[in-house]
Amino acid sequence: MERTRYLRLQGWAGLGAMVGALLGLAGATTTSAAPSSPNFPNYLPSSWTVTGQPMKQPGEAIDRATRGVLQHARYGRFWQPQLDNMWRVGYNGTAVWPGGRVMRTGGRDNREGWGSYGTAWGGAVGCRDWDATLPTSPTDPTPVTATYPYCSNENLRYGYNLDDVMLDKLCVSNSNGAANPIVGYSRLETAEISRWLPPQVIVNGKVVIPYTDTYGTTPGSPAAGNGLTNYAAARRGVIDPTLRAEVVQLTAFRMAIGVDIYRTTYNYTCPPDWDYLVQDFAVINTGNLDRDAAIDRPSKAINDFRFATAFEHTTSGVANGMINPNRNKDDDFIELIYPWASDATYGTRSAYLAYDGDGSGIDGPDWGDPAQTVSGTTQVMGKDLFSKAYMAFAYLFAESAPGSGVDDPTQPASFTYFEENGYRLGRTRPGWDQGKAFKMIWCGHENAATDAPTKVIAPNTPTNGVAVNSTALAVFQGLVGPQPAGWTLPAGGTYRVVAGIAAGGISDRLSKDLAFATLTRDAAGQPAANRQTASEIALIRSGRDSALRTLDRMFWNVNGFVPGGRYADKPAAYNQAFNVPDPPRPPACFWVSNGDRKIDLEWTREAETTPDFDTGVNDFAGYRVYRAASSPDSDWVLVKDLPKATLPTTGTTVKWSDAAPSVSRDFTYFYYVTAYDDGTQNWDTTPGIAKSLESGKYYTTTGWDWSPVNPGFFASPSTYPTTHLDSVIVVPNPYNSRSYNPKGAQGTIDRIFFKNLPQAATIRIYTAAGSPVKTLYHFAAPGAADGASIGWDMSNDVNQVVATGVYIYTVECTAGPAQGRTAVGKFIIIR
Repeated sequence: MERTRYLRLQGWAGLGAMVGALLGLAGATTTSAAPSSPNFPNYLPSSWTVTGQPMKQPGEAIDRATRGVLQHARYGRFWQPQLDNMWRVGYNGTAVWPGGRVMRTGGRDNREGWGSYGTAWGGAVGCRDWDATLPTSPTDPTPVTATYPYCSNENLRYGYNLDDVMLDKLCVSNSNGAANPIVGYSRLETAEISRWLPPQVIVNGKVVIPYTDTYGTTPGSPAAGNGLTNYAAARRGVIDPTLRAEVVQLTAFRMAIGVDIYRTTYNYTCPPDWDYLVQDFAVINTGNLDRDAAIDRPSKAINDFRFATAFEHTTSGVANGMINPNRNKDDDFIELIYPWASDATYGTRSAYLAYDGDGSGIDGPDWGDPAQTVSGTTQVMGKDLFSKAYMAFAYLFAESAPGSGVDDPTQPASFTYFEENGYRLGRTRPGWDQGKAFKMIWCGHENAATDAPTKVIAPNTPTNGVAVNSTALAVFQGLVGPQPAGWTLPAGGTYRVVAGIAAGGISDRLSKDLAFATLTRDAAGQPAANRQTASEIALIRSGRDSALRTLDRMFWNVNGFVPGGRYADKPAAYNQAFNVPDPPRPPACFWVSNGDRKIDLEWTREAETTPDFDTGVNDFAGYRVYRAASSPDSDWVLVKDLPKATLPTTGTTVKWSDAAPSVSRDFTYFYYVTAYDDGTQNWDTTPGIAKSLESGKYYTTTGWDWSPVNPGFFASPSTYPTTHLDSVIVVPNPYNSRSYNPKGAQGTIDRIFFKNLPQAATIRIYTAAGSPVKTLYHFAAPGAADGASIGWDMSNDVNQVVATGVYIYTVECTAGPAQGRTAVGKFIIIR
């Protein structure tokens, strides 16, 4: 099916004023019936204000007092902090799968880490034959009018410096090819915009998510009415009840060549849209080169203008709080892919896929970087794959020319992949002159002698990349626009591009199981070649397909359809870019506190009276409470479902207690509460897409700041268990293969689990007649809390699948307070 999508440019209202209703999508031409064309929202509605002041408009003077706000996208499973108060603005520590966890290491407490992540996603601009009246040098203010053959913002992994004296280097080249740093640029605006105040989470009187303090720390405290003021002060927060996504981050930059870039990041909180981030870039030629309101280049076009986005991928990440010991190995892989190759219109649009492969720097297979032994002796107790994510980067809309409003499916013009200093005019490789560096960065070359664009990664071919986290960090650049000439960006003109990063991978539970299998083989002294089986590698590599599914969904979000038809076209009434079916809003406040052999939870009830955002129909159906034991990144399990009919008919809060024996004082727990709907208002008609949606699990979690709770113990010590083995269970029990789906949506495999294990244990399994079947060894990180689990694939010690029957197990505690104690139980397998 061939389709043509185009945008309508709605006029420029002046450099110092709002840039009109910048872009809206008009009608569509297609070879068959299709929904009406989607449309883009204005990138900066005039109604957005912070503390009563309107947002900065393109070309306005920069108010430096509003700088320095750290923005986070922490609402779905794809997290992205935008470090606007750091030395690299635009440096985005992007945790991608299956969500984020705050790291408190190395003094960088604003970094996010989980499984795999990528860094430094941002936009950059460059041009040639650029002229302006500028200081002679940073130390000599004498104005000189000059024309520069090559001009670009300094591309520090496409980050943006905020140094107060030299905000960054605008690297230009004079006639002899020498770099000439001149006056730089600054952040122009930043804000978080939300449909409602972010929920407040309070654990034992401590505010865990402190964006607002509308409610007091005492459970059930009434609203104080100061949340809007606090949100604006703490996050430059803005409330917009008409927002298409539940929450967005706006970050605007002023580039010293005279353009402002307004970048809007869209976040989504529930599947199938919570595994990607979309960024909408509006690039505006204001002619203002510095902080004041004077237009330095009035009525001047920027000739040979270029725009690019770059992603410094780091697929080797963090597991259970530990840095991956193999992250410097040569196992980061890149593929240039054509996700929609069979489509007549979009078959030429390329993307790239980054993931951890099988490196040559370690013995034996290490797909996903499993936990392993180090130097043959010391155990790494990660119990997880360090690098389980697959990341796909793509352009979803790219104008064929500034202001055209027409999507060009051939974009990006080129993808290049290079170590970071290769993208930095003024700090390039030895022997490079500015001309060659410019061609590599802005013409799609790798130190080439001509201007012809190239795609330097072979299509659909995994390519070993530069070792990450070393002196040669790898950056992947996508360049849009015609080559070799670039565009002409007229005064007041705007160029718009939408790009996104999609994440995929296996489930968190499966990741831990596969890593533990490797750890067990290492501990048993098996050869390195046997560290991973072919089936395990295939499971890890299945993350590739899940990333491509997410990439399709991201395309669908922006364009209203997806080539190949994996998702049904958006209905005409809801066919707007960045619009997806909406779950209920979350509770505005969530209190969690210790109780006597229980944990008390209480939350507010806004979700019950807030109608569906798109249809205006109240579809609230109930609440769900989830729990994780020992750490916020362990298994989340549903512990309570509260349908609407079971809720109290009076009161402003809902109360529920998680009591023993469901919870034990020997364990720590993390909670979140969600609201879910009845599914009647979900307008996505794609078969297999869940109709009932629930609010984001990361809205109301107690795990952001590692704030656990455990049941209190206030009376009758003799009535409470004194051993760590009392809660050991086997699930599912009985196991029935006929009702089990070994190819579940989350990549589950055929196994049962021993749960609530102590810190270290030996599990022995026997037939009912007492014959040995299997021995499993459980390890937990030294000093970690109890409550871990281990999976068994129901094979015996000689790798044969066991038969139907009753089985006996013993769990011997080998460390900790219960050392030497043994628990005994039984379970049933039905095949």
